[in-house]
Amino acid sequence: ADEGSGSMASYSEVLRRLSFRNPLTGHYSTAEANQMRFVHSQFRAQLRGNLPEILTMKPDFSLPVTEIKASEIDDRVWHNRLRACTEGGGRGERRGCGIEMQHQGSNLAEHCRAIIDCTCEYQQSRVKRTPLVQGKGYLNDPSSLVLQEIRQWVVEYLSRAHDASSSCLETTVARRRYVEALMNFEQFPPGNLSEITMIQTLAQVRSHLNECVAKIKRRIAGTTTQQRLGALISMAEKMLLSLAQYLCLATRDSAHAPRCTTMKELAKWVDAMESTGEVREASFLLLRDATRADAIRRLYNLPRPTPPSSNRKERQGFQGDVKGYGGKDEKRRCHQQPDRQPPQCELDEWIDIDFKLPAKEDDGRDYFSSRHASSLESAGMLEEFCRDPEILGDFVEMHTSLERMAELLIALKAAKSVSVLGGQLLLVGSAGREMSQVLIAVEQLLNFLEVKMQRLDNACDETFVALLSPSSSSSTAAARSSTRGGGGGGGGGG
Repeated sequence: ADEGSGSMASYSEVLRRLSFRNPLTGHYSTAEANQMRFVHSQFRAQLRGNLPEILTMKPDFSLPVTEIKASEIDDRVWHNRLRACTEGGGRGERRGCGIEMQHQGSNLAEHCRAIIDCTCEYQQSRVKRTPLVQGKGYLNDPSSLVLQEIRQWVVEYLSRAHDASSSCLETTVARRRYVEALMNFEQFPPGNLSEITMIQTLAQVRSHLNECVAKIKRRIAGTTTQQRLGALISMAEKMLLSLAQYLCLATRDSAHAPRCTTMKELAKWVDAMESTGEVREASFLLLRDATRADAIRRLYNLPRPTPPSSNRKERQGFQGDVKGYGGKDEKRRCHQQPDRQPPQCELDEWIDIDFKLPAKEDDGRDYFSSRHASSLESAGMLEEFCRDPEILGDFVEMHTSLERMAELLIALKAAKSVSVLGGQLLLVGSAGREMSQVLIAVEQLLNFLEVKMQRLDNACDETFVALLSPSSSSSTAAARSSTRGGGGGGGGGG
């Protein structure tokens, strides 16, 4: 038995060295295993990504993980897949790189079809070869796997690459480099009697990718300044709203949750809360100052708010127990039956309650100081964040950034209107330099917000974990109870 197993092992080794597969196991020959190692190295070097499943091998490179069926080399199957991708399932939605399909898709579709045709033709010719004479190909040999993966990329990505962006261009150029790297005669030598070779097939693929790269470049060059500014403005508007929504939630500890589906809704809510004096919190004043900024009002065409009166009148009756009457129920009956009035119950007597909120401070952090403790009920923030000057400073500066972003948006919209009236020529020279400064300011602001938001996120995460720990639950409850009872601008709200 040992001699038999040893002779079988030696037989398998001989076949591997002779580049023949073992007919009993179907394992790769040494040449095929080396081909796949070469493919893996080039894929990682040129595309810098994870290997797709179709190219994944078993640890010893004896066989691929995925099996290819005979229908997978039928060009009609792939054309149907291509048609399904480009037509978007019949709903007219072509989603490539996040933007709806435009004319670019039809320009690249012909090259996608051509790549499908040439790769399927080569695979079909290999399968039809005469064994031991022409070198019959296997469905799962390295050549077939490589071409299968290329077709998958063509159908799933290239056919949907419709935004003609720099990222699509870079991806297509990297794919072309990968195909060029595979055109190695030592790794994929031509057969003696083969009419179509692997190198010829890869050359056709490269030729079509060259055409795709050229068309994408022309598409990018043809994108007008107006379109680019429009995309940038749309992104900045979404960023401004997202930042406002984030500030309505992050670090706050308030019973009054701001409504912020849109910036107009947030401004309307802030105006209503100030006019009634219902919210008297330091964090609310930051939102008030942000939505009252001139840039925000001009950007969203918001009306000037009506200044609230300095005081409001409240009824002086029923504030405490009334002698001779039994608590809340009796007071409610007194209110419902004016003819049955208790002693000392002056329904027509009113008193002035001063509730005017503090005026705008140059530094929003002053709202959280003891100077405003008498006019505010709470900070509207967790006490842990109020005690940390760095977190409090970040929170205030992010509110100020809303106005800064609105100013940049106004500048971008002005530049877009100029490009509409006079085209791209009006954005060269001095105007072009001004535009460059605006774009630099946008980039700097986004980097600034990223740092601040990351710091706030980390602080919120740490505080959340601390609040959940059993050791801090009792002390946290006591702190929050004392904060509610004491009031003041420097403490946390209810």
